[in-house]
Amino acid sequence: MSRAAVVFPGQGAYGPGSLGSLSGSHPWVRRADELRAGLGLAPLSALDAAKRFDPARHLRPSNAWPMIMLAGLLDAERIADDDEVVAVRASSTGWYTALVASGVLGIDDAIALIQALAAAAEAPLPGGGTPAEIIYPLTDDAWQPVDERIDRLDDALDAAGNEVHVALDLGGFVVLAGAEPAVAQAADALPPVTGGSRSYPVRLAAPAAWHTP
Repeated sequence: MSRAAVVFPGQGAYGPGSLGSLSGSHPWVRRADELRAGLGLAPLSALDAAKRFDPARHLRPSNAWPMIMLAGLLDAERIADDDEVVAVRASSTGWYTALVASGVLGIDDAIALIQALAAAAEAPLPGGGTPAEIIYPLTDDAWQPVDERIDRLDDALDAAGNEVHVALDLGGFVVLAGAEPAVAQAADALPPVTGGSRSYPVRLAAPAAWHTP
């Protein structure tokens, strides 16, 4: 038997192609539905069985995060059928999936943790502000840094003060997050860029000012 390391994804991992990935008969899924019923939340098995992907419902943190966790755990279970899983790690909000997979948390504690975190994420920003996130490329098609974009980004962040922050540095791309009006102003200050079929900066769905104060 070969050895395997499993890496769990974070926010954004559950998309239209993920529908139907949760088995309603699996003990983890059944238990999650029971616990969510006590919180007045829709069953994850029903959300996953929907005929169409509804961003307003499926990308909401209180729904998306536990579905991402369960899908990751079910994948890891299948991997463990053929390989010896010797290590787990995670990206961003997938850290709680790694805690369950490694045995640090049971499913009850994991659901309690995730739903508490999701409730906080869905709350308004301090002062009642609305969060926003954008992604913007800092490199060209050959993955070489573009000085003008970097300079304009620095200027936009300086102008925004403490209202906009670099949430993620993804190498060729940067994610900015913060309060809606300030993020919109920062986006307007960045040179438009076309890459493939996308025009940047791109607004991200279900924003929550991740990785910022």
